[in-house]
Amino acid sequence: MSKQQKNKLLIALVLTVLCALLALVPFNGLEAQGKGVLIVFIWAILMWIVRPIPEYLVGVLAAAVMAIFFGMKANVVAGFSTSGWWLCLWAGFIGAVIKFSGLGERVAYWLLVKLTKSELSANYAASLANTVLSLMIPSNTARGAVMSPICDNICEGMGYQRGEHKGDAAIMLSNLYTNTTNTWLFYTAVGANAIGMALVEEMTGQSISWMGWLKATFIPAGIIVMIIPLLTNALFAGKKGEKRKVDVNFAREKLAAMGPMSTAEKKAAVYFVLTLLAFCTNGIHHVAPDYVVFVTIFLMLCPGIGVCSFKDVGPNFAWPAFIQLGFAMSLATCVSKTGGFQWVVDAMFTTNPVFAAMDPKLFITIWLGFVVVSHIIFAGMNAMEAVMVPVSMTMAAALGFDVYTMGLLTVMAIAPSANFLPFNSAPNLIYASTDRFSTAQQLKGAIIIALMVIIGMVFLVNIWFPVIGIL
Repeated sequence: MSKQQKNKLLIALVLTVLCALLALVPFNGLEAQGKGVLIVFIWAILMWIVRPIPEYLVGVLAAAVMAIFFGMKANVVAGFSTSGWWLCLWAGFIGAVIKFSGLGERVAYWLLVKLTKSELSANYAASLANTVLSLMIPSNTARGAVMSPICDNICEGMGYQRGEHKGDAAIMLSNLYTNTTNTWLFYTAVGANAIGMALVEEMTGQSISWMGWLKATFIPAGIIVMIIPLLTNALFAGKKGEKRKVDVNFAREKLAAMGPMSTAEKKAAVYFVLTLLAFCTNGIHHVAPDYVVFVTIFLMLCPGIGVCSFKDVGPNFAWPAFIQLGFAMSLATCVSKTGGFQWVVDAMFTTNPVFAAMDPKLFITIWLGFVVVSHIIFAGMNAMEAVMVPVSMTMAAALGFDVYTMGLLTVMAIAPSANFLPFNSAPNLIYASTDRFSTAQQLKGAIIIALMVIIGMVFLVNIWFPVIGIL
């Protein structure tokens, strides 16, 4: 066992003891069952942050404790029956199939070859490739796995030495930030969006379409995605006046080695375009995205007309992540049903006269800024969705705000915020493993982007949402 793992276990043990001691603290107004479920949920969130054991095992253990000792039974697996969880699962399969076919890498290499003329243009080309792939691969972890080695090769071709953290930080961090921010741009770019919206729909009965999400976010998210390469180039590029030759021969060689588009790639491209068209025309046919992807998966895996078999993608599919997803949603449901979220909101907000008297738009802006900044302590978006979304809606109901809008905005605030530190998401760790940037550099750029996201949220609340009829 490594020293780092021992330290994680020690921290986890201390936090577990502290959570156990919470049982001695009176939770006035919350019944014993609700108190126990809330404490177990707090423990699970802390373990997801520290990660002494795999996240899915934390979910399994927390669910077992709730079922055995607090009578939650069927509720501890309720998350696996939601449409949001199934959308994430099947969307993950679509991404795995596209990656298996080679289409994702072909698109990335082609854009790099066609658009790269200088260091800044290479930065933009890689970020554009990531954004295009966010339409095709609905997992920022999978996109990070595709784009990280490509960006590493660009840095290598420019003569940057790994570990020096000089100009190579610009390209690598630009792609890392883009990889997170485009999850705000497209509803299906990451599973956490669907998870959050499933919680919103469960409580309000209202949902948002793929086009509705894009209509709501394309202005602030699109602007930030376009600024990111320029920002990172200004912050982290090589010495002023220094011009390095950008060698993308590796991309040309990769394309040459891949040869003409294979039949599998062509099929994957056709099914992807049809899926995207189905998402975009939701207002006409009214078929929800979670049912659209059911059809896409059938076509992609069906013998004869499919791209590949289940066996081809099954071993490389991130099953643990989806198990954790299901349990995160289930645990949040348990806390909600036993009054835990209502108790937290009452204790922190509704009894506070400052918040009760505050203008709704001002309060929402403060809350969204808090959500963006609080991402610095979380390891992944899913745990944040399970905590922040139910709390936001319970709080909105208690304070007389629109519950659906508050839930939707909270999901949108979580999406682009996992930039601060390497441990905040699995993709961050993938990019950090290249040793092309320091943690301090990542945090420096992330703070600026977080400020831009908060400004974008202010724009949505005060200008854009009223225009499009959401607020």
